[in-house]
Amino acid sequence: MKQSSLDKTFLLTAALWLALGAVAAQAQNLGSIVGLVTDSTGAVVPNATVKVTQQETGVSRTFTTDSTGTYLAHGLNVGTYTVEVTASGFKTFRRADIVLNVRDQIRVDVPLEVGQVAETIEVVGQVVSLQTETAAVEEVVSATQVQSLMMNGRSFLQLPALIPGASSTQPAFNTPVGVTANASISFNGLRVSHNVWRVDGQENYDRGCGGCVEILPSVDAIAEFKVSTANTDADMGFGAAGQINLSIKSGTRDFHGTLYEFLRNDKFDANQFFRNLAGQPKAKLRFNNFGYNIGGPVLLPGYNKDRNKTFFFWNQEWRKLRSEAVYFQPAISAELRRGDFSGVPQNITDPLTGEPFPNKIVPMSRIDPNALIIADPNLVWPLPNAPGNRWAGVGPQPINVHEEILRVDHNFNERNQVFFRFVHDTTEQQFPTTQWGSGTYPTIGTLFTNQPKAYHGQWTSTFTPNIVNEASLSFSRQPLQLNPTGNFRRPPNLKIPELFEGNNLNRLPNISLQGVLGINLDNGS
Repeated sequence: MKQSSLDKTFLLTAALWLALGAVAAQAQNLGSIVGLVTDSTGAVVPNATVKVTQQETGVSRTFTTDSTGTYLAHGLNVGTYTVEVTASGFKTFRRADIVLNVRDQIRVDVPLEVGQVAETIEVVGQVVSLQTETAAVEEVVSATQVQSLMMNGRSFLQLPALIPGASSTQPAFNTPVGVTANASISFNGLRVSHNVWRVDGQENYDRGCGGCVEILPSVDAIAEFKVSTANTDADMGFGAAGQINLSIKSGTRDFHGTLYEFLRNDKFDANQFFRNLAGQPKAKLRFNNFGYNIGGPVLLPGYNKDRNKTFFFWNQEWRKLRSEAVYFQPAISAELRRGDFSGVPQNITDPLTGEPFPNKIVPMSRIDPNALIIADPNLVWPLPNAPGNRWAGVGPQPINVHEEILRVDHNFNERNQVFFRFVHDTTEQQFPTTQWGSGTYPTIGTLFTNQPKAYHGQWTSTFTPNIVNEASLSFSRQPLQLNPTGNFRRPPNLKIPELFEGNNLNRLPNISLQGVLGINLDNGS
């Protein structure tokens, strides 16, 4: 069959693009089917033709058994397959509904019967295929499980924690943002930082964070993922603990789409104990997770009429979280701020004379004016408003996430298949106190913005029935920005000198009060 000009253009473009950084290796997201073809006496059948067809797309690839009767179908996408075997003098063998998961290496042996090729033996009702070709300890979480299991916050990070041998410190409701979400899962007692997260074989790992992921794909865009916890293949590399391989959905011969919204609302929740104690209402918690996706064949006039050449999958999602952090912190009373320690049982000693201050009151002339400025309750340290000289309040922490995912698969011919996928996240997250800091009150916060991008392309080429090359090129970027919010600027009359130049934003200094109160003003981020 003559190759179309569109195919040639697509092939040339992919070749030039992948040649920039492609390397030959076992792909970390594809699977394989291996088997032995024999006759009724158990003798091997060499040179038999093995046709492997993905049922969702109709894309077929042909292999040939070697002199030992063995065939190996490499570089197969996640999906359901039909294996058809023909050989001269034997009936055609066909087995359908073979489920291939991420990185599966499953065995499908074929017993042929003497007869005409036109006659067909259809094998149905087979048991689940066992992976006898690898000693890796792995667990698969399917798309049905990903979308059907009840997950508080709809984050797929919760699911690997269900694998045998896993222990996790994740909260009940995880942040719907990749790099700030809690991905702390220990597999078999190994370090969290030794886990490796991948999407379609591309590393999804923020190395500067020590265990964080860069992107957090929508659960409605996940085909499935596999967690390997022991005896993983050498091509996985990077880490010795858990290997989490996630696969994004691809288009099929038929069009499929989903429109969805999931929500949480504080109207359905009970109030927290300390807010009840302070007589305050429930903290706000409103989470809306909504979006849509569509996938199918790429249809152009005169192109892809058989729907087995090019496929696409597109997912767009929004995550909007409106929540409040609850605070019940020790606070400095108005009396203490003006030097009146009469309510304190300990003596207050004058450091200059060694004698106690009369009536435990520090004269105003002895109080540094800068201390009075810092102690202004309208600046950073509010007055007590709850029993026990405590401050009870909330700090708004809204989160907005917009995510776009596109995957395109193209089948040039039986020997060449490529796919390209990108994930774009746009994130805006408000922290009521300084991010990665230890502020006591939500008076100085951080606006965290991030636009992580992950691009991945892969080209699978079959040179001979026994030689398959898989080349891939990946690029990811995560530009983090942290901007202070709230009352972080120095008042004009504050005279505390700067130790170093370069305070371009005119920030307040870091202050920590040691002792029973344990109050901090952390302005580091």
